[in-house]
Amino acid sequence: MAIKKKKVGIIAMQPSWKELEDEKYVRFPEELEKLGYESEILFFDRFFISFGKKMEFYYKEEPFNPQKYSLFLPVAGGNLEASILLEFLQKTGVPIKNNPEAIAISKDKIRSKLYFHQADIPTVPAAINCSQFFLTPLLDFFNSNEYICKLREGSLGKGVAYINSRMSLISVFELLASASIAPSKVLFEKYIRDAGGKDLRIIVAGGKIVGAMERESNGFDFRANLWGGGKGKIFHPTDNMKKMAIKSAKVLGLDYAGVDMVVDKKKPLVIEVNSNPGMLIEGITGKNIAGEILKNIL
Repeated sequence: MAIKKKKVGIIAMQPSWKELEDEKYVRFPEELEKLGYESEILFFDRFFISFGKKMEFYYKEEPFNPQKYSLFLPVAGGNLEASILLEFLQKTGVPIKNNPEAIAISKDKIRSKLYFHQADIPTVPAAINCSQFFLTPLLDFFNSNEYICKLREGSLGKGVAYINSRMSLISVFELLASASIAPSKVLFEKYIRDAGGKDLRIIVAGGKIVGAMERESNGFDFRANLWGGGKGKIFHPTDNMKKMAIKSAKVLGLDYAGVDMVVDKKKPLVIEVNSNPGMLIEGITGKNIAGEILKNIL
């Protein structure tokens, strides 16, 4: 009698009509098959959940039994609103990696800063100003006209602006106000000129380092994101960087993550932690990052 394979549900946190751009929709199924698992991509917008005598799930208008799955792996690219589905699935007792609360914290750059600060993890100096007025404390904190402005829940380097004068700061606030974006949804960070347009991405899975790369901006932009045209090369993090990366992922409750750092005067600082790190790093490092992630979290 054939042994039935364990099954993993890959939750696509994007509409079913949208093209699956994230390479993990290819790489995770490939590596799960090698590890003896079946996998299925499940689109969040195909689910129906009812609350009667018990909570019931439907998928594609057919009864859906979460207990058929050993694990759910959300590919939570940008659609944080759809994470309510993960909370429902979590209540069934089937493990979810990463879990919805950890994803929500990591997606929120301001909440993440609070967690890092409380855990004494060195991070890029940052601040929030809850008004577009009364800017003196903000200006005094940085003691410079050069800093970065980020939307609270941006990703892939989007929603980021460089500020180099008081007038540009006021202009940014005016632009945000015209789009009804509250000042409290904006994070300000020190611009690390010493980094020279470079940053580090370290992949952590199950408390282990499984890969790392250095990214460099294209020379026109200050951001080093690969999606924005940046270049990458293999990087060997120091023991201190490894400890910082592992601790950063653990503090946010993430089973696997991409920890972004920048080096300021030879001192590594955590920028943010990504709960949905891309797999372009595989081509840069020549390593099977997807396989290593899965081995360490299954």
